[in-house]
Amino acid sequence: MSKFHKIVYAAGALTLAAGILAPSVVRAAKNQPATITFRDAAGDEFKSDGLGSYNQGSSGASVFFVANGNVTLDLTSSTRTVYLDFSTPDTNLNQSLGLNPVPAAYTGYYHAYVTQGVLNSNGTCCTSEGLLGMTTGEVAQSFLSVQFTDPAGQACQLNFAKGVGGYAQTTDATVVKNADGTWTLTTFANDVGELICSAKKNSATVEGYFNMPGQYTVAKN
Repeated sequence: MSKFHKIVYAAGALTLAAGILAPSVVRAAKNQPATITFRDAAGDEFKSDGLGSYNQGSSGASVFFVANGNVTLDLTSSTRTVYLDFSTPDTNLNQSLGLNPVPAAYTGYYHAYVTQGVLNSNGTCCTSEGLLGMTTGEVAQSFLSVQFTDPAGQACQLNFAKGVGGYAQTTDATVVKNADGTWTLTTFANDVGELICSAKKNSATVEGYFNMPGQYTVAKN
């Protein structure tokens, strides 16, 4: 198994052993607060819990810009959740890899830990200034990692992270800097995320590949 498929559970949230989550993510509780608002359109499979925007400090949520200019949504100590709908597995890709995921085993509301990171113009990870370094109208690729504990108690991650390395079967999310100073991150219907889960420390299994459209907008507080 590739080192990129090793995950560990630490400090109440998952971190990728490959280093997708920069150290600044873990220690950035005092950084600039933000608000995240999901689109929640018909057909979206990565969306909110239906209770509105996620604001720093509200209902125990942590929403903030970290030192590398990207944004973390931490619901691990919150009464809020996000909804993940795994009902659209990438059938051809899963079959080609001998995988047969069971969507109902993972679909649900989760106190998730959501991170993203803007990629370099050549598609590699990652820029030093993240969202804060983007110019108005700029469109870039970003990794997206949604980390949660599944109903069976496994530590899981859904990763759209082709540019990070080790996730070659996935695609990246797309982010744009809007004219009003906000940023919008989108996973499209044909984007592919990899679900990996671990029942014990330092061991992980690829559970399957899924299409999971969704979109959220980030604003400075």
